[in-house]
Amino acid sequence: EVQNTSEMLRAHAIGATLIGVNSRNPSTLDVSLDISVEVARAAPEDVLLVSANGLRMKKQLRGLRTLGYKGFLIEDTLMGGDSPEGILRDLL
Repeated sequence: EVQNTSEMLRAHAIGATLIGVNSRNPSTLDVSLDISVEVARAAPEDVLLVSANGLRMKKQLRGLRTLGYKGFLIEDTLMGGDSPEGILRDLL
């Protein structure tokens, strides 16, 4: 798991090819998908990216998929509603 581009490049340099990108700032707990966008733009082609945190809408998932993301951690979104199945259906 990485928080920024430099961490992603360091992880890749030591052999990581599956990299989770956490969009939550650990100091402030603020969430910004700009982190996932920035990391994707710098990621080597052999890296499989997974975005975590702040994913609440279908258009966010589509946008990140366009940038190369292959997976998404959406547990906060699923756990925050009355119908996880309905939320997931809406996201897909």
